[in-house]
This record gives sequence, C-alpha cells and structure tokens, in this order.
Amino acid sequence: MVARFAARLMALVMALSLCLGTAMAQDVKEMSAKELDALIQKTTKEGRGVFINFFATWCPPCGFEIPMIAKLEQKYGKKILFIGLSVDDKKTLDKLASYKKDKNITYPVYSASRELVGRYGVSSIPFNVGYGKSGKMEFAYAGVVEESELEDLAKDLLK
Repeated sequence: MVARFAARLMALVMALSLCLGTAMAQDVKEMSAKELDALIQKTTKEGRGVFINFFATWCPPCGFEIPMIAKLEQKYGKKILFIGLSVDDKKTLDKLASYKKDKNITYPVYSASRELVGRYGVSSIPFNVGYGKSGKMEFAYAGVVEESELEDLAKDLLK
C-alpha cells in the first residue's frame, strides 16, 4: 500500500514538473523523439543495443538505480549505448551537471522532450527502455530493479 502511494505520488510530481515545462541548462541538450529514433536506428545498425533511462535529479529511486546503470555502461559500453533522459523541470535541470558527477554518469544525458516522454508513456520514474541489436524494443518498464536484474536486461540487448 505504501509502495503504491509512493509510486502515485512520484507520478503526480513528475506530471506537474512536465507541465511547468522543460528548460535547458546551458550544457544540456533536449532530445526529441525524432532524434532518439535516428540514434537508435544508427546504433542498432552498427550492431549495438541501446539502454535508455528516464530519470530526474529529485527522484530517490533514480538515484539508487543510476550508479548501477553507470557500472553497466563501464562494462558493456562498447556493445550497448547507454543514454540518460532527464525529466527535470527548469528549477532542477541546473543541478544535472553536479548530479552526473555525483552518480559517476559517463554516458550521454539529455533533457527529454515532452513528445518523447509521451511517446514512451512515461508516467513514473525511473523508466527504462531497451533495444536489442536488431532494433526491436526488448523491454520498457517503470520502477527500480536489483543490480542482477539490470545486468540480465543489459545482456538481453546483446542477443
């Protein structure tokens, strides 16, 4: 019951932050759906998988999961493209640079456009999407998973 309440509260906070609009910090580029589609297509044609993580700097579950994703990127970064998509609003997007450093994020991070958030149906975060080398979406889910499960998901993208 508490977990369900927390998930609903997080979804509400995220929806409110999206309604306020996403402003870019000087060093954060907004990623559109069209740009992401092109990047996925290019990467999978190269024979690499794509792991996408929607997150926000104010999201405690995201802060728990991101260091595990960063470790996976260190291990599988030559075979899988890892991408972070921030859903932070203009008040918190400015914290992204220090957040990336604190969480050891070395993979590219962009601000997610509203269109992109809508396309994937992101209503709570963290939200992860994976594309295999064939270009087929292998998973899309909301919520934190354990490190071993993340590793299994990454391995699935290598098939």
